[in-house]
Amino acid sequence: MSMPKYGESVSAQAGAYLEWCEYVKRMTPATILTKRKALERFLRVVELDDFAHLTNTQFDAWRATLAKEGKSGKTINNYSDHVACCVKWLKSYCKLEVALDLEIIVRAAEDDPEIVIYTEQELSRALAACVGPRDALILSLAFQSGLRLSELTTLRVQDIDGLAINVLGKNRKRRRTFMREDTREKLDKWLTLNEISEGYIFPSAVRYDWHIHKQHITNIIKLAFERAGINKRVHPHALRHTWFTVMLDSGAPLMDTAIMGGHTDPATTKRYYHVSPKRHSEIHQKFIPTANELGTTRSVDKRPQELL
Repeated sequence: MSMPKYGESVSAQAGAYLEWCEYVKRMTPATILTKRKALERFLRVVELDDFAHLTNTQFDAWRATLAKEGKSGKTINNYSDHVACCVKWLKSYCKLEVALDLEIIVRAAEDDPEIVIYTEQELSRALAACVGPRDALILSLAFQSGLRLSELTTLRVQDIDGLAINVLGKNRKRRRTFMREDTREKLDKWLTLNEISEGYIFPSAVRYDWHIHKQHITNIIKLAFERAGINKRVHPHALRHTWFTVMLDSGAPLMDTAIMGGHTDPATTKRYYHVSPKRHSEIHQKFIPTANELGTTRSVDKRPQELL
């Protein structure tokens, strides 16, 4: 892999960076695709012949364009981060003197995201509304295992070990999560019915030796909830939110939940304590005295360890 130099086209410089991400850092195909899309969007808008000439004025103007298009603060920051990472690489690895000063870039304000979770009754109705065994298997796996959409899409037969699922997740980090017996039965029936003994569990219907598209799985899940008459925002990642919430509500240790869910920092998992009405209600009822209990001795010896 040759390093880009002064005078090379921005497309060549961006291409060299993506090659480095893929072959040196060994980032996942999903990450590479996200970076490629962000860089292509950037280069379509910003008139630039060499990254060395990129200025903060141009960079801020591009971000303003994203805001005018209605992109959220989080999306703007994500796109900006991908471009900034490319610039950092050009500066540090290629010794390219870039005019852009990354230190003075101000991040866009991000709204506190709404975390959607589904009740057990809603999940049951959605499963009953699934069309065919594949759709029911996809929904069951997504909820019971806490898999990300990209992980579910690329799941292979060899990743399954009994009830365990060996996952190659974000940043190529491996972890182990699980399914329940009923989902394993659905999986075995699906594999037998379609004579799948290796490769992708959900193969593409239009491309040989490839997996189902992420949008296809998203549509499957949305259709199930729509048929069930559930009036909530539906996205596969909401099933992952639900998995974390159910695990913590049921008393699963925070660290174990973080490891199975693929969170490097348990602080990321902790936020699900704050979106659980059931957990908050139970804690409130346990610790806040009624009018008749005021002034009496109330035992708090059974407080959950994570609250101590």
